[in-house]
Amino acid sequence: MAEATAEPGARAGAIGHRDGSVLWRVWAPVARRVTLVLIDGETRSEVPMVREPCGYHSVLQHGVDDGQRYRYRLDD
Repeated sequence: MAEATAEPGARAGAIGHRDGSVLWRVWAPVARRVTLVLIDGETRSEVPMVREPCGYHSVLQHGVDDGQRYRYRLDD
């Protein structure tokens, strides 16, 4: 289950934590909607991101493997 948890001033990108979770955070101030797309071969999993103040969008995912491929989709 995805959840938004980014403290103000946190950096952007894919930020790994010791418990295996990853915080994805991107600055997209004019985007109305940002989606994290997790890529596994031909399979794509979409996770809506939560808008933060100051134009950032973020989402926290648990149980992420090292090397997880991903992309962001803005305003689809």
